[in-house]
Amino acid sequence: MILQNRFFMPPENRHNWSRLLITLEDVTARKATEQALRNAQKMEAIGQLTGGVAHDFNNLLAVIQGCAELLEDMPGQDQELTGQILRTTDRGGALTRRLLAYARNQPLEPKAIDLRALVIGMQDLMTRTLGGMVEVEVIAPMTLWTARADPGQVEDTLLNLAINASHAMPGGGKLTIECENIRLDADHMSETPEMPVGEYVRIAVADTGVGMSPDVIERAFEPFYTTKGVGEGSGLGLSMVYGFAKQSGGHASIFSEEGKGTTVKVLLPRDSQGAERSSVASKSDRPTGNGETVLVIEDDPSLRLLTEHTIKRLGYVPYTVEHAEAARALLATGQSFDVILTDVMLPGGTSGTAFAHEVLAQHPQARILFMSGYPAEAASQSGFVVTNNVLLNKPFTRDELARALEGALRKA
Repeated sequence: MILQNRFFMPPENRHNWSRLLITLEDVTARKATEQALRNAQKMEAIGQLTGGVAHDFNNLLAVIQGCAELLEDMPGQDQELTGQILRTTDRGGALTRRLLAYARNQPLEPKAIDLRALVIGMQDLMTRTLGGMVEVEVIAPMTLWTARADPGQVEDTLLNLAINASHAMPGGGKLTIECENIRLDADHMSETPEMPVGEYVRIAVADTGVGMSPDVIERAFEPFYTTKGVGEGSGLGLSMVYGFAKQSGGHASIFSEEGKGTTVKVLLPRDSQGAERSSVASKSDRPTGNGETVLVIEDDPSLRLLTEHTIKRLGYVPYTVEHAEAARALLATGQSFDVILTDVMLPGGTSGTAFAHEVLAQHPQARILFMSGYPAEAASQSGFVVTNNVLLNKPFTRDELARALEGALRKA
């Protein structure tokens, strides 16, 4: 309880202190509200800062990725080095997408994912993140089924659980991530009675740490519950894991014993369609143009130049401008374009989506593609951006651009 004191002495009593009025007010709730407001304002500011940094960082990643793709086509280049650059930019793009998703509360985007490849691909990252005192082992059989979930959230879940495990092993230890196929039938209902019968992929993250008491296990998935000291954790990590698993049609559970470590098991539904195509398509699968014209509106000069080169190599004729006013001037000359590719956020007071509405009002059959480092921002600004599936999230690959241009040209 927080008490606020107020003292008051009537004027006629001040010469001899014969009467003193003291009031006490419980301001606990008010102080808590003020603190919550300060936290909310701080998180809003962090979200805005994160969005701005992520947008600029995505532009940088797009240039690095695009240049690496162009180098990849040149004879005599070290394919291993260019491949490493592309893999690194892909991970950087995934990182900024997760930051933006956190800042803007994006919905889940479940996909068919190769869980074995995802978990193995994160092993080095977790080893570096947890430091040399924690040994990381991954067990994932070749026969592991394809899971259906949001791949970014699966990565977040694994990192969350790995970091929690490292805190439980302050003197070091071993972290084991094991994946296996599970068929839930009547015999398993006692463990997960709320889960429907079916096929799932299970990820078990086990540590050799201090373990949990039964009371802690019972409350571990509650939001804001934490055994850490003030300022050492929000208590949201495990609740986010549980919420993600349930929203994905799966389940999360904890098995632990004090002094013997903890295992968190996450069930994700098996995907019935199989893994998605690899994002790295072969050159023969990459659609190309036949001299069609593409107007590119992009304010970043490096990215504008790179996009021009890439579009030209894909068989199109590019025209590039910096902002909507320059694009208007081009259209006013009578020049027509088969496709318009515009950034959502543009300088000069007119956004890409506002310019698109102008064009569509005069030319309803115009084919327009959007690109942005703000996927959620773009979605909120224009409903048809998401509805018609024409938003390229930076950094996008050459193959993604090629398929988007082909898709736009196929539209009536």
